[in-house]
Parts: sequence; C-alpha cells; structure tokens
Amino acid sequence: MDTREFLLNECENVRNTLREVLRHEYAAGDSKAFYREFCERLANLKKLIEPVDPADASALATFASELSLLSRLVHQIERSHAGEFSWPFSECLQCLAVPICKENIGLPTEGDPIIRVYADGGLDSYKINLENDLSVLNVGRRIFTIVFPRTLKHQVLLHAIFGHEIGHAAWTIPSHRAKLKSEVLQPLYAHGRLTSTSSATAWLRDLNAPRPVEEIRSQYPDPYYTEIDRDQWDSWFQEFMCDLFGMVTFGPSFLAAHQTLLLTLDPTGYRWGPQHPPYASRKAMLWRASKHLGWDTYGNSFDDAILSANVGHFRDAYIGASIPGPWEDLFSQAQVATAVDALVAILRAASSEPFGMPDEATLLQLVRMLGERVPPCGSDLSGAEKPSNRAIDFRHILFGGWIASISADSRPEAKGPELEFSEINKLCEMGILHQRAIDLHDTRKKEAVS
Repeated sequence: MDTREFLLNECENVRNTLREVLRHEYAAGDSKAFYREFCERLANLKKLIEPVDPADASALATFASELSLLSRLVHQIERSHAGEFSWPFSECLQCLAVPICKENIGLPTEGDPIIRVYADGGLDSYKINLENDLSVLNVGRRIFTIVFPRTLKHQVLLHAIFGHEIGHAAWTIPSHRAKLKSEVLQPLYAHGRLTSTSSATAWLRDLNAPRPVEEIRSQYPDPYYTEIDRDQWDSWFQEFMCDLFGMVTFGPSFLAAHQTLLLTLDPTGYRWGPQHPPYASRKAMLWRASKHLGWDTYGNSFDDAILSANVGHFRDAYIGASIPGPWEDLFSQAQVATAVDALVAILRAASSEPFGMPDEATLLQLVRMLGERVPPCGSDLSGAEKPSNRAIDFRHILFGGWIASISADSRPEAKGPELEFSEINKLCEMGILHQRAIDLHDTRKKEAVS
C-alpha cells in the first residue's frame, strides 16, 4: 500500500469513526449539521487525493495534514459526551460566540459556525478552538470547540472566563482580526512601557519593580528570561485584548473568574511566560476599564443598604479598591477607554450584545432568590394567578451569584447557614435552565398570538 492508497483508506476510517461517534448523544451543537459538513469535507478531500501522483511527496504531505485535522476533530467530538457540561450555559455561550465567530463574507452558502463542547483535565483547560482557514478543503461552516476543565463542569460562575476565550476565537476571523489590531490594540501600542520589545524588556528589568518580580528574576537569572521578542510581545497584547473582550462580554463576573483562576495558577500574580504577561498588569488594565465603564461606583446609589454593601465588597475584592501600582499600571486611562469603546462597537456590529449592568431591582431579586435557596431567574414567585415572569440576561444571574458568594446576607428572611460556593454555582446553573424555559415559553406565546 503506497501513501496515496493509505490516505484514501484513512478517509473511510475517519468516516466510519464519525458514524460510530454520532450514534451516541453529544451535547452542544447540531449533530446532523456537523455530520453533513464533515462528510462534505471528506468527499472533497477524497476527490483531491485520488488523482495525485504517488510520487508527489508535497501534495501527499498536505493531504495527510488535512486528514489528520479531520481525525482530531472527530476525536474531540467523541469526548463531548452529553451531560459533561451545563447545556443551558452552553446554549447561552453559543448565543454570544456564534455572531462574533461568523465571518459574514457574503456567500449564500455560508452558515453559522458549528459548536461542540468537550472536557479536558487541568485548571488551565478553558479555551475555545476555532479552526483556522484550511488550505485545501472547501469549508462551508467552521467548527469550533469549547473546552473546559472536567472537574469544574458545574462551576458556572467560573465559566465567565469563556469571555476571554471568545476573544481568541474572534482573533482567528480575518476581518475581526484587522479591526481588533487597528481599533483595539493600536491604542494600547501607542504609549507607555510596552510600545516595543525593547521597552517591554526594560520594564521587566526595572530595578524599581515590586519584590515578587525581584524574586522571580533571582530564580531565573538568565538574561533571556527577561528579554521580550516579537512573538512574545504579540502574544501578550493578544492576551490584553482578550481580557478586555471577556470583560465587555461577561461583565464583572469575568473579573471574578479571571482573578480566581489565574491567582490559583500563580498565587504571586507576577509570573510571566511566552504567552501571558503578569496577572498583576492585566488586573491593572481591567481596573482602568472598570473605571471607564462606571463599575467602580455601581451600587453606591442603591436604596437597599445590604445589597449596596455587598456590591462594594465585590468591587474591593475583584475590581480593586485602590489605583494600581506604578510598575503594574501599563496603560493610561485614555488608552484603555479607547480600546474598550472600540470593542463594544465591534461586538454590536457583529450583533453580539455587550454586557450591561443590571438595575437594582433585578440584582436584588436574584440575590434574594439565592438567599432563599431558589434558582435565580426571572420567575414571578408572588403566587399571582397569572405570574408575570420576565427575561433576565444569564450574565446577570452569574453576577448575582458572585455577589451572593462574596458576603453573607444578614436579612432576617435569609434561611439556613451561609451558602457554599458550590451550592451557589448549582443554584445559578439551575437558574439559567429555568430562565431558558421562561424565555422559550414567552417566545411561543408571542408566536401563537402572531
């Protein structure tokens, strides 16, 4: 069997594996749509391989690479067993991610991206993989995979970190990447301590850096460790952009999830690497973004004193009560404000609605429902004969969960001992499910009337 024959045989192996995989239930996405797209690609690839000269090493290597990619996609789908992820959250995440991950290239055959979800090990597993342009196959619908840590499947409050990963997915879309570079990153490039690789290197080597930075530099005395090259510089700015992306898509819940997960992986907050700048500098940028969006004063004018105090506790814990230090504070207020406004405009242009803060009545209802061990959502629990349920953004449910987790509610009606973080997550997960039911019910009522 020569290489060409082997590749044709492998096409059938991949097709058979796909059929076996899709006999089972898999969550987050239309299996039929995935199957059709996949079969079209396989048929296309097979037609391209059949006439190839067995001695054409270059063409065979290209087709082998494409076939391996399809094989990996099937393997990922095989790992996305139903029930391994909160499907109500997954549906909400898709509503945010699909518009920004659609290329809008104007072709009549273009469809929405196909989304699949699967679990992986490790706390750093959160990611969204959107396939890049394939050089050979005629791709009708891109396939992207949402990856999460298996042990955190019910931790929906932490899933707000996916806002950052949506940013990475948007970066792979050529038209979005051009706008993100010119409108979001250019303002951040323009001034400050990271305007070039040499200035970034000088920043890491600053003798006035905080003590944790001194300790890290002493652990890694090789000058190369503090020398920033172009690839590292580009990767760092992509991380800054994605952090802002997470913030404007998921709101303050992103700040809390971001801090919780990143400080768990690096409790110092000051380590850096080829892909990621120090967390402390990222938080400083997010502090300025919060200030621009008015989150630093949100809740101060609430009538409910307990809710106002709890929001204040959240701000102090996850936004920051004071201005960042001079070493960490890399961007000016004007730079961050320009970048944030540009991101909001890009999202709206793609029909992906940015996060908006809930009003006091909405947030109070959600937090009180959690205090009473009721899944937080827009349910009317007044007992009225015709309940007046209402639509509530699932991101507001997450925010209510984080507010409830930051401090105990001292109201007389708050029942039982203080809720554990895992209990709050489970209630919020069920709240998103209940809200999904409310929204579907309201949609069908409107359809029946029309």
